[in-house]
Amino acid sequence: MPSGYSRAATVTWSISRLMFMKRNMRKGNSFHSICGPAVMKPGAWKYTDLMGRALNKSRFEEWKTIFYKLEGWNTKTGWPKRSTLEKMDLKFVADALQTAHRLGEEEA
Repeated sequence: MPSGYSRAATVTWSISRLMFMKRNMRKGNSFHSICGPAVMKPGAWKYTDLMGRALNKSRFEEWKTIFYKLEGWNTKTGWPKRSTLEKMDLKFVADALQTAHRLGEEEA
């Protein structure tokens, strides 16, 4: 766990991500609401071309897997692992997520 500002940023990002989880978002759909270029069309997220740029969905999924691994979140669900939350002094959040069946499993 980083210290100082890096720790604060990690905790802030994690809490923001937990808010998305509250809406039952998982790895497959949660990043679209915070990263572009994906836009919400009535009822569904859609990848779009923005100024000649396009998002390669398979490479983006690969990037998310790497990112979640670095952040200490479950790479299959995109949910936080107990060990990660406890390192941030968020044991009470881990307990609540476990009760709600939204706690990421520990990975090897």
